[in-house]
Amino acid sequence: MLREGHWVLGGGARQADASGFITPKQIRAIWALANRIGWDEETLRKKTESHSGKRSIRSLSRQEARNLIEELFLKVSGPVIQHDFAHQKDISRGIATPAQLALIRELGEKIEWNEWRILRMAYRMYHVSQLVELEVRQASGLIEALKAIASRHAA
Repeated sequence: MLREGHWVLGGGARQADASGFITPKQIRAIWALANRIGWDEETLRKKTESHSGKRSIRSLSRQEARNLIEELFLKVSGPVIQHDFAHQKDISRGIATPAQLALIRELGEKIEWNEWRILRMAYRMYHVSQLVELEVRQASGLIEALKAIASRHAA
């Protein structure tokens, strides 16, 4: 139900904006990254509040959730990844982020693949000659494929 610019769900209100509401997939990603970092619920809520001014993760907009996910992803990736303005330009152009490329390499090491083999898979999937040519969506697809291979190796 829409009332005065707010959607009322279960007694609470969420601000409707141009980018829409946070998706269930984004909520799962935030919790998964927070768990990987080792944060408990209270720490995540404080970080969410300092990041967006909202204490509840479900009250975030899609864009706020994207920003929080990227920040958490950079924390997970470690100190090798630098978050700077050049990186922001890459995201706006749709080029795979350094954090995504680092995760691709990490997953490759986990399944004992060298970079050449990963690149061969990326070429078969997306016809790119270098990993840095991947778009954000393509890098996500490659990450998911590598995760599936890693889970089969673990079984």
